[in-house]
Amino acid sequence: MEKGKISIIIPVYNLEKYLSACIDSILCQKYKNLEIIIVNDGSTDSSKEICEEYQNKDQRVRVFSQNNSGVSVARNKGIKHATGDWIMFVDGDDLVDANLSEIIPQLDLENDVYMFAFTKIFGERKQTVGFGKKICFEKNDFENLQRWILNQYLYPINYVISSPCGKIYRRDFVMKNKCEFPANIKMGEDKIFNLQVFQYAQKGTYMDSSFYNYRVYQQSTVNKYSKDIVNTVENMLDKIRIFLEQYKKYEKFQDDYDIRIIMSIMYYIMLNFCHPKNSQKYSTRKAEFFNLVNQKKYSIAIKKVDGKKFPIRQRVLFVMIKAKWFWGIEQLNKLNRLYEKMKRS
Repeated sequence: MEKGKISIIIPVYNLEKYLSACIDSILCQKYKNLEIIIVNDGSTDSSKEICEEYQNKDQRVRVFSQNNSGVSVARNKGIKHATGDWIMFVDGDDLVDANLSEIIPQLDLENDVYMFAFTKIFGERKQTVGFGKKICFEKNDFENLQRWILNQYLYPINYVISSPCGKIYRRDFVMKNKCEFPANIKMGEDKIFNLQVFQYAQKGTYMDSSFYNYRVYQQSTVNKYSKDIVNTVENMLDKIRIFLEQYKKYEKFQDDYDIRIIMSIMYYIMLNFCHPKNSQKYSTRKAEFFNLVNQKKYSIAIKKVDGKKFPIRQRVLFVMIKAKWFWGIEQLNKLNRLYEKMKRS
């Protein structure tokens, strides 16, 4: 008899194009002691009907619907209704490999969290990212993982640490420590969740095998124009700071928090100030950039952060930010977009 039931939580919003492939990749697993909890977050396409069709065909599939409230509320609802020993999060446009069936029996309930390599899918091309070896984590190691979450550009495999996908969490650990996704932010909810997990975790393991396939496509959130990106990211920064202050870690992590502020400026450039869909005049966008970097929080971080810590592309961008050379920033952003487009093709 298979031991260790796993609850797989899928938040869904308008994913009719990808949803069936995602669910099928889970239901075809040889490991049968699982449940799929799908939370339909107010989809306006046929996603709800697709989910209910699977629920009618397989008793392991349970569907819950809610008004559109965001991915955090959907995932939290999934946690609430989970009955397994383990919890796993899957985005409805991603895929799970068959080797998950080989991984689940190896899970030890003495661990609070398992982390895995993951595979990026760029059209027909795949790239697997991981540490390259098995790593066991004890209580004192998790503070370094929290630091990794803040310093995204400094660690190319940050997604392995910061994303809730490609991880398996012990459910009673999550419930006991009231780990949940913040409901009132639109970006960075995954980072806040794992900051909580790593705050309480006593033991964890990274296994250097990949079962999670993350689709990278042109109109993903990290590429899409966002008029409100400054407010969205500042909300995330506030939540991170509140977390650090709550656990008396702000002073210890202040340098890391400043790096996160610099990364936020880079987000603003990529998703707003220099995004090709921003129709504002050059002079208006330049003025908005100057207004932002002259604000106290950002100007202090720009002065304090050592740009040599960044990878080369971000290092060049940081030098331009520091010099307030907006024309150069815009040209560099165009080159970066062209480079990313070529990588995906």
